[in-house]
Amino acid sequence: KQRSMPADTMSLEELLAMLERRVNPKIARLTSDVLQREIAHTVTEVAHDVINTLQPVVTAVNALLYPKSSEDSLTLFQVEEARRIKEQSGKALRILRDMKEFSKPVSLELREEEINPLVRQCMRNIQESFASIDPSVVFTFAEQGAFQVPLDRTALERVLCNLIKNAAESFQHPRGKKPRREVSIELRLHSESAMVEIVTRDNGAGIDEITLQKLREFYPGTHSHKPDGTGFGLPNAARLVRELGGI
Repeated sequence: KQRSMPADTMSLEELLAMLERRVNPKIARLTSDVLQREIAHTVTEVAHDVINTLQPVVTAVNALLYPKSSEDSLTLFQVEEARRIKEQSGKALRILRDMKEFSKPVSLELREEEINPLVRQCMRNIQESFASIDPSVVFTFAEQGAFQVPLDRTALERVLCNLIKNAAESFQHPRGKKPRREVSIELRLHSESAMVEIVTRDNGAGIDEITLQKLREFYPGTHSHKPDGTGFGLPNAARLVRELGGI
């Protein structure tokens, strides 16, 4: 007879699976929900405390880099080290803020609204922000009609802006190598499932199949390849889509 694994050596997933096998499934699901809420609360509070600890470091480094008088100026070596501290502290703050946002419970206020204007507004916002970064990117929006859907404007706006921004940032090839750098958004109605599909495309570098499978989930120890990325953007967008009833 196989001996049971001690609870203190089991992962959270193994522990919940054992509970579901041994007790009422409803109690197991309730236990899972409580554990997930407690974990999310702990992560949020820890992230908040570390942000408060790091913020004075960034402020102090800024004071060193931009002194009020020439007498307080740093040597070249000190400036380089201070900039490195500022860069790494700033990255840590971005990760912690995104982690805090990712761990918060989602609270939605669904209202029946037309989705088209929201998509257009998000596209315009990203287009305007990219006008000074890379004006060669062309944004297009194809509509197959006006669609009324139950949505939370704030949540869906975050999802759309994240997807469009990621698509616009996908162009790693030098300008001029490809004649057209395009981000396209399309709305499709699936009448058989009564769902509206939002399709975002770009002609950028592309994503390999292994990475594509991991985009919806956050994996500890991994991070974005973008200079300002944290790895939480697309997983958080996927989480909001699920909460909104999408897939």
